[in-house]
Amino acid sequence: MDTMNLILGAAGGIIVIGGAITVVWNWLSPAVRFGDRVKKLEEKQQNDYKRFQKTDKTQSLLCQGMIALIDNQITGNNIDGLKKTRQNMIEHLAEK
Repeated sequence: MDTMNLILGAAGGIIVIGGAITVVWNWLSPAVRFGDRVKKLEEKQQNDYKRFQKTDKTQSLLCQGMIALIDNQITGNNIDGLKKTRQNMIEHLAEK
């Protein structure tokens, strides 16, 4: 009888500990998942920010090129400006 009480007591203890672990896990797991999601979103946000910066620089170079072409059409002698703009565009494309 003592052996049976000991076995039942141990089984009851295991059940109580298992239940407590389950409660704690269910309580903490949403926070852990939320933290993982936030970390992934921050990484994506940083990647998007870098991509936007590259896009802004590309658009700026395109606008400079268009301005140089317009100047050349108006004055007919903006060869140095066109060469400088072309070199900037080549350097920018080489960075990618």
